[in-house]
Amino acid sequence: MTRPAASGENAAMVRGCVKTLLVLVACVGLSYVLVAGRVPPPRDRFAALAAGLSLWLGWGCVETAGEARRNMAALRAAMAGERPLDGARAAAIGPIHAASGRPLAAPISGKPCVLYEYGIHTTGSEESKEPLAAGFALAPSEMRSPAGPIRLLGYPMNTKLQEHVRVAPADRERATAYLASTAFEPRSASSSRR
Repeated sequence: MTRPAASGENAAMVRGCVKTLLVLVACVGLSYVLVAGRVPPPRDRFAALAAGLSLWLGWGCVETAGEARRNMAALRAAMAGERPLDGARAAAIGPIHAASGRPLAAPISGKPCVLYEYGIHTTGSEESKEPLAAGFALAPSEMRSPAGPIRLLGYPMNTKLQEHVRVAPADRERATAYLASTAFEPRSASSSRR
């Protein structure tokens, strides 16, 4: 299952791409200014391109190192129990719990949980399996961090969900009852791209 990118994520990606291209153009242009007159044409263009690409890659390394340093600072602050500032880069570490104290019940296993994702397929080989139903749910949640509870306002990414292939009779009965009592939306090519 893929989640659609938010418009803010798209705008940030576009800004990042434009910034990177502008830096590449600036690096190649600066290199050409430095190389012109010292290297005979047409080799001056190739030398400027090679030097510009090298500068650009170096800039990328410095930019990545800065991003890693900011991420590490956020992680250290989270581990120290510092409360995140609103609107600032932050990290949070801790277990996720239902904010209401009432977790969801996973539709197949019946176990209490805060987040579940499921897929029900026909049996058979990997090539012949056909999806019957798929879905996910997230209860209003909070992360219990050393800084105190932090309300989660979105679907957590990079979550290590326990994946189980269920074949127990009780699980089959719960899955059958869930399929019979749940209204599913048909999935079309246009809805899967959103």
